[in-house]
Amino acid sequence: KVKSIGEGSTPLIRSKKYPNCYFKDEARNPTGCFKDRESAVSIPYHLENGFKKFAIASSGNAALSASLYARLYGAETICYIPKTTSESKKNLIKLFGGKIVEMGKTYEDAYYALASHKIKNCVNITPGIDSLKDQGDKIIAYEIFDQLGVPDYIVTPIANGCLIFGLYMGFWELKMMGITSKMPVFIGVQLVNADPIAKAHFAGIRDYISLSKIPNSLAEGLVASESFSSPKALFALRETSGFVFSVREKDLKTGMNYAIRTEGLIPEWTSSSVFGGIERLYENGILPRKANIVALNTGSGLKDISNICKKL
Repeated sequence: KVKSIGEGSTPLIRSKKYPNCYFKDEARNPTGCFKDRESAVSIPYHLENGFKKFAIASSGNAALSASLYARLYGAETICYIPKTTSESKKNLIKLFGGKIVEMGKTYEDAYYALASHKIKNCVNITPGIDSLKDQGDKIIAYEIFDQLGVPDYIVTPIANGCLIFGLYMGFWELKMMGITSKMPVFIGVQLVNADPIAKAHFAGIRDYISLSKIPNSLAEGLVASESFSSPKALFALRETSGFVFSVREKDLKTGMNYAIRTEGLIPEWTSSSVFGGIERLYENGILPRKANIVALNTGSGLKDISNICKKL
């Protein structure tokens, strides 16, 4: 039996500053992140197919979500995370019953470490490897359609690239079913010098590129050197005439201040990139003021509020 703890059905909140902008607040999910949608689909499916143990590479959110949902079924989760993962997320993983294996300094280090380890009777549910995660993410598109219709633009952070493809899949399915004839334009947000999808898209590359010497960032979940779902994310961008907008570290603080003090939302640093990006996109005239825009607040800053307060 599938066990739900209230994931999904998150609100679409109208901006207090920009009349035609809305925020899909995925921070309202049980562990404070959209990753709960993925866990709710993936974990019961693999349990039904005989697996009793899960392994996942993550910068934090996917691991703590998988740990909680697996625990609901009495299953074990082994979480490969970089040493740079915040202490608050490490503590939550432990609290939810996940076993932590710290590997390297970046998400990619953890990803490759898990890929090279063979764990008996264990399934790798890392986003980008487990395609069922896309099926959880696409439900966000269904909800947006139910709440608003098809917006002109959707703005979302891109790290691995799964989320933007899941959103694309949801709207594409609505179009294929004849429910709508419109697709939104997707705008991804990455970090300057840790933005492999942005650079690949600009260069016309259809699969992926690898970056070296990527910077550290407050937005630990956004730092990427390869983005393992890059081919799918690039496809979604090409099919919707979308693009990637890269923000700087100062934009994260600008976005956090804007989100908290103007919109009354508390994002984590990764999703503060969207708020900072929105400010820049409007200021530069890239986003039309009259267009309907949905921006995703992918995760809650309440999990790391003491650090946010110190940085601001």
